[in-house]
Amino acid sequence: MKKIIQKILHPNPFLGFFLFHYSVISMIYIFANGYDQQPIAYFSYPICFYSLTFFCVWFYQQIKKITSHIKQNKIYKTYKENLFIQMKLNLYTATFTNGILGILKLIAGIYYRSEWFITFAFYYLLLSGMRLLLLRDVKKDNSEQNQVKAYQRVRICAILLLAMNFILSGMIILIIVQNQVVIYPNYLIYLVALYDFYLIISAFIHVFRYRKSANPLISASKYINLTVAMISMISLETSMLTQFGKENSGEFNTIMIACSGFVVCVINSILALTMLRQATRYLKDKKARK
Repeated sequence: MKKIIQKILHPNPFLGFFLFHYSVISMIYIFANGYDQQPIAYFSYPICFYSLTFFCVWFYQQIKKITSHIKQNKIYKTYKENLFIQMKLNLYTATFTNGILGILKLIAGIYYRSEWFITFAFYYLLLSGMRLLLLRDVKKDNSEQNQVKAYQRVRICAILLLAMNFILSGMIILIIVQNQVVIYPNYLIYLVALYDFYLIISAFIHVFRYRKSANPLISASKYINLTVAMISMISLETSMLTQFGKENSGEFNTIMIACSGFVVCVINSILALTMLRQATRYLKDKKARK
């Protein structure tokens, strides 16, 4: 039985090549001409399903091979085993990306006189500022002096994270009152949804993985990432409600968006207050010992 399943999932290369290309071409032809209810469609659907199945199996195996080669690379091993390098690289990337996006949004907001763009500009610039604060104290040396500096930065980040609630509230108000929503063309919204789900899952994984970490900068970074992921989900929610929601569902959309915004503000406040409490307690203890 196992051999039969293996043969089904790993067809002859020539047969697999033919079936996969037939599936792609037939689906384009069927949906472009509106033949989705015709006999040709019912004939093609099982072939397409089978082609997609063995393609996913093949793709997974190729990714696995590539990943195994990458894992043997010395540079990758150094990166994977060194939390300091991982954190610094991630913070550099996020700081640069958020800073560029913030500047572009601010320029667009001033040029078009758009409160929406300006609100998003402050959001990205605030994110960039918080990560830049953390980046300044990411050091290999875990001496007491560096730990104190790190907790001071974390306390500032916690206050800025609380301030982000005002920006998030502004976004929600603009969405509800002015119907400011990002509309994605065609099927791009599915790619955006896939990326946003990756962000939220990745953020939760990092929160769980480093929950026992004694490094305050790691804790602050993972909380910031979680907040960013939740705000991205709100943006996705508003776009999907607008594009796929039924007509005359404005009141429902308003309630959903308002509730989601409130939940994110509450969670963000809890994360920020947790950071603030930990940093303040540590700094008070150090001050009391002197």
